[in-house]
Amino acid sequence: MMDNPTPHWTGPAERSAWFERWLAPGRPVNVRPLVGLMPDRTKLKIGDRIRLLRVPAGESSRWTKVTIGAIIRQDPVVTIDRIDEYGQPWFNYNLARPNGRVAEHTLAVMEDDSWVPV
Repeated sequence: MMDNPTPHWTGPAERSAWFERWLAPGRPVNVRPLVGLMPDRTKLKIGDRIRLLRVPAGESSRWTKVTIGAIIRQDPVVTIDRIDEYGQPWFNYNLARPNGRVAEHTLAVMEDDSWVPV
């Protein structure tokens, strides 16, 4: 008997509804698939551009969820403006409101799969 130290899944190959939507024709070509790999925020530098894909899963603040959703609808590509003393990348965003006014937001980039480098 041979010991195989590499874990692997031998169940049936099933496609999730998410994967079927992702695979659909018309998907933007510059969004890279995330196959078990999260982007590394520690590799981001000032001036790097990222695409916000969705509201981070662990986000509990309603205000932040609404703001990130609005940014994604307006223009999901943002530029890293600063790196704080803890290595956390931040971006500024001027969000146009329906009444024509502009709201300035400063948000941090989290270590999850809600964004990809551009």
